[in-house]
Amino acid sequence: MTTKVAVEKVLNASIENIEEEITGLLGAEVTLQKHRSRPVSRTDFFSGPRDYFVVSKLEVSGGLKGTCYLVLDLKAAITLGSTLVMLPQDLINKRLMKATLEEEEADAFGEVANIIAGAYSNTFAKHFPHKLHFKKTEVKSYIPEEMDAASDEPFPEDRYYLSTSELLLKGKSLGQMEALFPLDLLEYQENETSGAPVKPAGQEEKRKTEESPTTAPGWPASAETPPAAPAVESADSSPREEAPGITAKDIEKTLQAGFTQIEEELGAFLGQEITFSGYSGRVVNKQAYLTLPRDYSVSTTLDVSGDASGQAYLVVDLKSAITLGGTLILLPPETIAKNLRKSLLEGEEKDAFGEITNLVAGTCSQIFPKIYPRKIRFVKTEVQTFVPEETDPQSPTPFPPDDYYLSSCTMRMGKKDLGQLDILIPLAILGYVPPEQRKASTKSPPATEEPLPSGLGTSAAAAHSAPEPQVDTGTGAAIVVAEEIKDAEPFVKNLTGAGYQCKHFTFQENFNEAFATSGARVVFLVMRDVNSQTLAAIIKVRAALKKGQPLIAAGPQWTRSSVIKAVKYGVTDILVTPIDGGEIIQKVQAHLSTSLPESR
Repeated sequence: MTTKVAVEKVLNASIENIEEEITGLLGAEVTLQKHRSRPVSRTDFFSGPRDYFVVSKLEVSGGLKGTCYLVLDLKAAITLGSTLVMLPQDLINKRLMKATLEEEEADAFGEVANIIAGAYSNTFAKHFPHKLHFKKTEVKSYIPEEMDAASDEPFPEDRYYLSTSELLLKGKSLGQMEALFPLDLLEYQENETSGAPVKPAGQEEKRKTEESPTTAPGWPASAETPPAAPAVESADSSPREEAPGITAKDIEKTLQAGFTQIEEELGAFLGQEITFSGYSGRVVNKQAYLTLPRDYSVSTTLDVSGDASGQAYLVVDLKSAITLGGTLILLPPETIAKNLRKSLLEGEEKDAFGEITNLVAGTCSQIFPKIYPRKIRFVKTEVQTFVPEETDPQSPTPFPPDDYYLSSCTMRMGKKDLGQLDILIPLAILGYVPPEQRKASTKSPPATEEPLPSGLGTSAAAAHSAPEPQVDTGTGAAIVVAEEIKDAEPFVKNLTGAGYQCKHFTFQENFNEAFATSGARVVFLVMRDVNSQTLAAIIKVRAALKKGQPLIAAGPQWTRSSVIKAVKYGVTDILVTPIDGGEIIQKVQAHLSTSLPESR
């Protein structure tokens, strides 16, 4: 049996962890004070006056199984959800007056409940005899006077251990946050009398419960963990292959369309006015590029696959990367200014800038298959700083010597000049030979000419091209997108077993057409690991969805920062894997009852 001391210890530690996690999620100070706890019955819990309230069910698995319940006032749920989606205060006040949890705030509050469930999981794993895992499954609002005393809603009659704290947001009280744990789940007997409540864990304990960073701080490229790059043919393997009919106009038309879409999506992503101007495009080699007037710079490697393979490169000023990354994670202007003075891009700002380059890569992956003769896709892998005037033109870093098509534009955020945004794509990948080189090659190619990276030939392109998307011949209930087909199988098996039509794709497949023609109303995105590469897939999937289609992201070990990013990218709901079939079906049923996709 669990002692009272053990129960009090884990609940006190949970309060500190929840306080920290919600503060990080909302970007606003959250305080939980006057914590107290005691055994109660359902009747005891509802014996006093109570305003409209919201109950989140937390399913528990691991060493023991059961269901816990998180209870907050409806107004608290509205305020927390509205704060997460950054609604202005006057609009929050209107929602509070209506006393209804609208869809957007309800989804956002669900993510707050997810964070709380994660905090309980972390704390119980450290401080409780049994390793319990908490998972938010349902959020529902209630009106006290309309409740049936004989009903099992919102939770059945039982003996619970009640943990209560006053919840404050930026110093303003939002009422009580109450959590109910069945005594059986805690293996606690009420006649146990040993020990007094322990004091909350100190700062050292608090530091131990902080989430572990996914990458080490600092700039070295080794801090990144890029996915394995697709196999690239050796630069010496074959001469450059020209794709018939490709002209500079094809390249410029494609890249200008890309810049237009990047401008729009980046502005929406940052919540800022982003403008591009002064577009130019031309052929350059590495040595010529390094002579262009440039300050300290950041180069992002984009792995290319499809009809050609290799690497392209995205280059911006270091100061621009610092500003964009800091803006995405809502750093105060004075902190961004301090980092600019230090020329420092690391930690969260570095990760945030990585997400911005993911967005650029995703946009290019959408544009090229639609417009350009070669169907190629881009994936962000490595980010590194460099000083142009100190870079050896013959070195392989930050990009190797080669002939590139350079597309540039001037970037501004509001009234702030962010300098040049450059995209460098090897001519071999584009399948383009400039007219002057074409004329020279018809005479006599120089014997000492250095071979350039090869594009894939017709047969190789066919061998490496993405599988054809599945055609949706019915009005399927769900689509599952996963890193590998085997990752989608548990979802597909449970969905089809329950009678739902279901289609599945991998991250690499071109599923845009299938999404546009499918009647599916729920989409699952299944990730093996929740990291910057897999989170980038959210952008790709969300862009292909119809307005109003729910997107449910499933993956293991969600953290505060990954939840923030997922919500920003358009995720409607989150599942923690591994997951049982019943929970998958519950999610589909819940979203099928509310999802009404509109045309784009």
